[in-house]
Amino acid sequence: MSVVEKLNQKDPVLGLLLRVETRSETVSFFSPVDSKKELILLDGVEWLTSLPNFMNKTVLIVEPNTAKILAILEDPLFRFFVDSQNAYILTHRKLPVFIGGKEFDVFTKTATPLFYDIVEDVIRFEALYLEGKDLGLSHFQNVLSSLKTFSSFYELDAVEGNFEAPWLIVGGAPLSNEDLDFIQKSKDTHWVIGAGAATKNLLQKGIRPDFATLVDPFPEESKYIEHDIPTFFQLRAGTKFLQKCKGPLIWAGQNELYPFEGDLAQKAGLSDVVFDGGYDTVNFCALLAKRFKATQVVMKGVSSGRNTFNDLYSRLFLDRISFDTQQTKNQCEELDKTYKMKSICLDKEAFFLFLEQILSHEDQYDLDRCGLVDGYIRPLKLYLGKENIPLTPLMELIEKTLEGTNYKGKKKREINKEASKSPIVLTTPV
Repeated sequence: MSVVEKLNQKDPVLGLLLRVETRSETVSFFSPVDSKKELILLDGVEWLTSLPNFMNKTVLIVEPNTAKILAILEDPLFRFFVDSQNAYILTHRKLPVFIGGKEFDVFTKTATPLFYDIVEDVIRFEALYLEGKDLGLSHFQNVLSSLKTFSSFYELDAVEGNFEAPWLIVGGAPLSNEDLDFIQKSKDTHWVIGAGAATKNLLQKGIRPDFATLVDPFPEESKYIEHDIPTFFQLRAGTKFLQKCKGPLIWAGQNELYPFEGDLAQKAGLSDVVFDGGYDTVNFCALLAKRFKATQVVMKGVSSGRNTFNDLYSRLFLDRISFDTQQTKNQCEELDKTYKMKSICLDKEAFFLFLEQILSHEDQYDLDRCGLVDGYIRPLKLYLGKENIPLTPLMELIEKTLEGTNYKGKKKREINKEASKSPIVLTTPV
């Protein structure tokens, strides 16, 4: 069987694309690389030399330029690809296999736009897969706990000040004496924001940032201290760590992971704000700076890479953020750092009654109206590949949240107790 016939059996879409391609481009292959990871992403067919090193691994070769593929159609390396059961060439944005639970490695010389997109999809898939392993409870435990614990928050869009200016983001990596000197001198000319654990590092060096951030659901205890610095956060952040923030807590909306989180926030009186803050706290800070129309962004204490897949994408993500605001301010000009913001009292009654409504459901349609089916169950179904998702763990978490409140309709809940234990079976395609 010819290589073309084998390719048509393996990937009919790619075979069709190559049949209509009229150009061919010269391909210079890269030196082979190796990895012990389970899932390998290669940016371009130039990496085909590495394929023999990945015999038992899932390999995604991202190559949108079919003219390059056509040029190597008869090359032995391409024949090796066609005969490889776990290797795929991606010409468009679609993951060909279930990738949840695999360790990743990525190889690129100059990342193509499609490669950025594929890596983004892979890491989002993995994030949801990890969330799904405990049915998202680690996420919602913090969301519910914080909405129950705190009485008020400030909101992102209600913060007003002279923010169209240079910003300095400080990450949690070790700071050199040169870095510290730069940060100290920039205090009067830049808005200084500490990314997660960086705030403790700065305070211990006698430097007080203007803002702190907290988005990690499970921060390392040793990297955080009590402080009174205004802190941007999202509800997935660890509640007990938010309680260490004695200054203003500025709620920065919700990401797009679970629409149900937005439902809970709005029932508690918060605005409908979607703010997808990237893949780590440094990304979160960069997007905050962009939202506040920073004229320049400088970063210190940000590692070039921690040799993790998430960190690699984080750096790629930062490379793609553009700051379009014209630099109208002199970068050495002293800033007026006065600003104002408005707080909002959480509507605990509406929040608890909404939880009670969920617990008192009579059928699946009630749950759908509460936002659970689309906002909670389906993402888990999609990323765990399961048809039956039990709601009991979430119901138990909601019931625990209601403990100690006056909004406990036990009688109706007992009637529906057995129904709550049954998994919801979804038949509508995702």
